[in-house]
Amino acid sequence: MQQRKNEPKELVVTESITLLILVAIFFFTIFWYFITYNLDGNIIAYVLWMACMPLFLMVFWKRSKKAIININQQGIFSHGRLVTDWYHFQSVEIKQMPLRIGQINDNVVMIIRFLNVERNTVFEQKLKLSNTLNKSEEQMLKAIDYFKNR
Repeated sequence: MQQRKNEPKELVVTESITLLILVAIFFFTIFWYFITYNLDGNIIAYVLWMACMPLFLMVFWKRSKKAIININQQGIFSHGRLVTDWYHFQSVEIKQMPLRIGQINDNVVMIIRFLNVERNTVFEQKLKLSNTLNKSEEQMLKAIDYFKNR
């Protein structure tokens, strides 16, 4: 079968690079003020700050490149591991789970139901969806619908 030019090959969900950059700037600022006001402008403090800067950038860059969820022709992957293929896929839903006491952030999960052939039962896999992902829940559901019907 010939693949068209505008057909997607896969949906890769990672951490949002924009948000990670804003967090990095925030922590760089805190670190800079700590070095500046606690070490009295010592040259060693500035050298230490300049030496740590590439390390922080590398950590944020690596985190933004790591795929959290992949949705492609083979199935749904979470952190590089296959959750289910399309042959065993049953259904998916995105749900807001109840918040625990003291929890302030959202508790949104993607619940994937798939058939386990060995036990002949339907299993559920819950994937936590953070607020910092570069793709929306709607985009993920649309990609799942697209690939399962192929």
